[in-house]
Amino acid sequence: MRILLVCGFFETTLNSFRENQFALRLAANGHQVHVLTSTESHVWRYGRARHALTVPNGEEERYANVKGLTISRRKPYIRVGDLVFFNLHRSDFEGVDVVHVLDFRQGVTALAARLAQALNIPVVYDHEQRGNRRGHLLHGADNFIRRSLIRLGATSVTLVRHTVHTNANFLQEVAPSIPVDRYRLSPLGADEAIFYKDDDLRMRRRSELGIAPHERVVAITGRFSNEKRPLDVAVAVADAGNRAIFCGPMSSDVQAALKNYPNVIVIGPATQIDLNAIYNAADLAIFTTFTLSYWEALSSGTPILVPRTSFSDQASANMPGINTFGDESMFSVPEEQYHAHVNISHFILSSLNSFDWRKQEHIGNHVSWTGRIKSLEEHYRDAIRIKRSAG
Repeated sequence: MRILLVCGFFETTLNSFRENQFALRLAANGHQVHVLTSTESHVWRYGRARHALTVPNGEEERYANVKGLTISRRKPYIRVGDLVFFNLHRSDFEGVDVVHVLDFRQGVTALAARLAQALNIPVVYDHEQRGNRRGHLLHGADNFIRRSLIRLGATSVTLVRHTVHTNANFLQEVAPSIPVDRYRLSPLGADEAIFYKDDDLRMRRRSELGIAPHERVVAITGRFSNEKRPLDVAVAVADAGNRAIFCGPMSSDVQAALKNYPNVIVIGPATQIDLNAIYNAADLAIFTTFTLSYWEALSSGTPILVPRTSFSDQASANMPGINTFGDESMFSVPEEQYHAHVNISHFILSSLNSFDWRKQEHIGNHVSWTGRIKSLEEHYRDAIRIKRSAG
């Protein structure tokens, strides 16, 4: 198949992102993949968390050597947060079998879907937003723009892919015109070549970090801001008598606050190889909001503790290693944003106190990208059939 993948941002140094895995693995499977994206970092320079900017084309040459894969970057004429617009041309869509777009809140993807529809090309849409943003006066305007873009793009969708139940519910609320039978649950995955269980690696990394064999260690990874409640996690882990490893970029206020916890080891931004070592060294990984790192930790043989939602309930029933805390009432936007008044430390502590610290069954490749890409290829075929049958 000839596939056009349109996304606002494409980071060649961050292979764990879904768009990277889509492009690389589809090309490896013999498809012709063209990525159309911006020149911008996915980190906005004016964001409140002030994370360091990435270099999106930092490993472009490596991607250029992948047979069947090409990348085109265009300088945007609008960029605000994850909203970005750059020029699209009819020639971008010539000879394409299917157009795959990410998150209409990015703006340019909604326009790409409309242009694909005008050219009678099937559109596969990956939707991730789970609800309206709250907590800031500007969020009202932001929500209006996001919803408007979703409605604009939804008129052109042939097939919807969603990672959890909540984002499907939100999309159905905002754009009820998309038939329910066009939705496909499509969880993210882990790169099994990078994230794997290794007992020797576990012992070596624990030794490097000064962790005794008998100590119970919890890993917390990701981008840390107060909205993700890292201090609540630190309190719960300390109260349970365990050690914690915080690994990833973090705002200066979070970093300063974590220094007050003697049981905490703080590691800055890490490569995927380093993350695999951290997960192997840990006995449990805690995530407070949904992330593809669920699958990476599990692929490394580490059980996870995550918020209890309809999605995590279903996932935990179907595969080992998934444990939950609290319930959906903690959230203003399920799996994404907590109510301002909620302290989640006691929920986490309760789960830690009842957790079976014996190593749980390793599910490995059940969460790998290999299986996820097979589903994606089937979704492309579904979209082409749907488009043809609609005339």
